[in-house]
Amino acid sequence: MLDTLHYTDKQKYQDIKSYCDKKYENDKFEVSFIKLCLTILFPECLNYNSDDSIDDAIDGLGSNDLGIDAFLKDESSKTMIFCQFKTSKNEKTSIDPKDISYFKNMGERIEDCETHTNKRVLDIVQEYKDLKKKDYKSEYYFITSYNLSKEPIEKLKNDNYHILTLNDIFDKYQTYKSETSSNELEECLVDLYNNTNGKDIPYYTFQLERMGTKKTIVSILNGRSIITIYKKHKKELFERNVRFFLGNRGINKNIIATALKEPEYFYYYNNGITITCEKFEKSGRYTLKLTKPQIINGAQTVCSIYDAYEQKIKETDEKTAEKHFSKLYILARIIETTKNKGNFAQNVTQYNNTQNKILDQDFYANSRIQQDLHAKLEQEGYFYENKRNEFEILPSDIKKKYQDKLIKLGDITPLYCCFKEQNNSAGSHKKNLFEKDKFDEIFSQDCITAKEVASIIFVYNLHKILKDIKRQLNEYSKGKEPEAKGEYTLQIQKVVTSKYLQILRDSSCLEKDKAEKIMQEFDAIKQPYVIIAVISCILSRANVKIEKYYKDFALYETIQQHWLKKIANIIYDIFVKNSAIGDNVINYYKSRDLIRDFNDYLDEQESREDKTVKDLFPFSISEA
Repeated sequence: MLDTLHYTDKQKYQDIKSYCDKKYENDKFEVSFIKLCLTILFPECLNYNSDDSIDDAIDGLGSNDLGIDAFLKDESSKTMIFCQFKTSKNEKTSIDPKDISYFKNMGERIEDCETHTNKRVLDIVQEYKDLKKKDYKSEYYFITSYNLSKEPIEKLKNDNYHILTLNDIFDKYQTYKSETSSNELEECLVDLYNNTNGKDIPYYTFQLERMGTKKTIVSILNGRSIITIYKKHKKELFERNVRFFLGNRGINKNIIATALKEPEYFYYYNNGITITCEKFEKSGRYTLKLTKPQIINGAQTVCSIYDAYEQKIKETDEKTAEKHFSKLYILARIIETTKNKGNFAQNVTQYNNTQNKILDQDFYANSRIQQDLHAKLEQEGYFYENKRNEFEILPSDIKKKYQDKLIKLGDITPLYCCFKEQNNSAGSHKKNLFEKDKFDEIFSQDCITAKEVASIIFVYNLHKILKDIKRQLNEYSKGKEPEAKGEYTLQIQKVVTSKYLQILRDSSCLEKDKAEKIMQEFDAIKQPYVIIAVISCILSRANVKIEKYYKDFALYETIQQHWLKKIANIIYDIFVKNSAIGDNVINYYKSRDLIRDFNDYLDEQESREDKTVKDLFPFSISEA
């Protein structure tokens, strides 16, 4: 069987590898391939495609990991997703059949796991058990950069176990690349299903005082027409949609199932699609020519129909698939918005998107506050990606300019909330932050003031520092000598004590319980939301004007060299003092009690020890 498990398509492999090397230039191919796959396969599981969410999915996994290379949750479909990857930068490397067999037993290993030396694995196992009680189901994905023979892998696949090969990844990768295209479709032809016996295609004109004259057509499209349009124009159809295809699970999975099994019922089960255009006109008996067309509601439906069509071709052939989809019909609204007439087209886009849950982030992207914040951050030398994937379509020279100063709305929202509100639990409840009232509270009008723009830049840089420190700690524990990456990050030897680094390398150097205690004391350094919230508390109580120091290297150096160790020790001591037997320190890190307890500690130090915050956390920056 070995011969059937090693070959690959060199051209496709090199295309993906080149993209990964360019997009994730600081990562090895094995890691960058995982990140790409998570992005294109599970967008609905990632918080607005944020880099943080991808890092969270793979953090602490990679060796001694029970075979789990990534763990994600899809809250909408109540699904836990476990991924195992097999790839190599050398396309000639083979895959051992035992790898796939080991993958097949992953569910049993997770069920039976009680103890493990990898702390992250234990956290995942505990979360698995908790979510299982909430009726979450599990799905397992074996993902490889190779093409494998169908015969040995088809036997292993079922509803819960999926095996995705190079061809599968390449198809999704091509779609993902087209999503980031900046090309907006100029025109397209749409064939309508019509039974008016040759009469003109009927359209309706509405004359309303506030929106003027608007023409619209309510009609029916045939499945083959949908497939033809998608084949020709791909993602150019969805440039103004608030989000692209979210994968083939949840609602989309039901759409695909209906298209494959009951195409004649599709019209009754589906809400239909909405197309806007600047102008429509008849171009044939039942054909419309649309100028500047956009499918602003129905991206999921259209992509799901095409996904089902491709599945049907694999099962049968192209002719049979076309005949099958000729039985499928879908309701369509075509609205002529006219060019440059207020916010009508934008409002139609926003208010029509209700079939799949829409991420409010996408609606806020073009708000005045977000646009103003984009301009303010650009003046400071940062690119603010308030609209998802905007950075991807920039010219290469501009991307190079901002590659280390890219602030994404999805990433910065919980971090800014954490800093602004001293809310260390913001990272655990990211979804709630994008509800309209909460989001408007976080990004109120004052967020474009000099103070708040400085705060956003400060928290962005501080988070990068904390991530890099965490990376250095992980690499050091594996016997490597990591280099600091980033403008403000220090070498790990300047951040933590040599004793701690020695323990990372060899915990037998001290008594086991003493070593574990030191490890736990420093655990908070790996919790960025905890550190950011606490530092916000310190700066606030010290009345530091962050807009004066947010670019001062001395401030970041002070935090790394003097504050982090002290913060970690204080938090751990507070936890030990206030916790009951069996309490979990990780749960404490996510609790709002942490900031309350830290403030109580500072109050006690100020009153009992007669020490100010600046005495406890001295500044090396000039406050002149």
